[in-house]
Amino acid sequence: MNKQADASYLKYKEEKAKKLEYYKQLPYTRILCRDESGSWFIKIKELWGCMSVGDTPEEALSMIDDALIAWIDTAIDMGLDIPEPENTQKPKPTYDPEKYPKMYILVKDTIPLGLAMNAVGHAALGCYLKFKDDPIMEEWLATSFRKVTCRVTEKEFQRAKKRVEDHIVTTELALDKAETAIAFKPAKEFSKFFKFLKLYK
Repeated sequence: MNKQADASYLKYKEEKAKKLEYYKQLPYTRILCRDESGSWFIKIKELWGCMSVGDTPEEALSMIDDALIAWIDTAIDMGLDIPEPENTQKPKPTYDPEKYPKMYILVKDTIPLGLAMNAVGHAALGCYLKFKDDPIMEEWLATSFRKVTCRVTEKEFQRAKKRVEDHIVTTELALDKAETAIAFKPAKEFSKFFKFLKLYK
């Protein structure tokens, strides 16, 4: 990787780190209880599937912090919406996110979850590196940093490739270099075709 690519990669990682730091500091609700085996089970109320277990309350509380970071990190990579705590005092938005660029990332529905997560991260980074000098990419980084991740059929995947020229396709060596995901240069408006795709949940 050359120096220019190194700098672009670092900038992308810095933007992601800002998002992660923001969510880490929010007052998420931790629910702690003892199960029948005597272990302590803990979960984050607002984040479905974010949970852990420990032999003591202290250990469980420590473990859930690691689980929280991993959950948010994965959600950012996949472009998923991240719920915020109900008691968070949010300032009134100064802009409408829908008016700012977003990046669509499509993943084939035949790709296993673990490889799909990797594909989304690689596609987003690859898209940034390919279009980093485009003003719309700079606007995307400076404003919304929004990604819309969809799970699509092979037919939808191929149709999307033909509809928008500005994209990057990722492949997976573990699947004999099969195409796994496609990321489109951020745009403020996409065709109606994209709006009817199934979100990756």
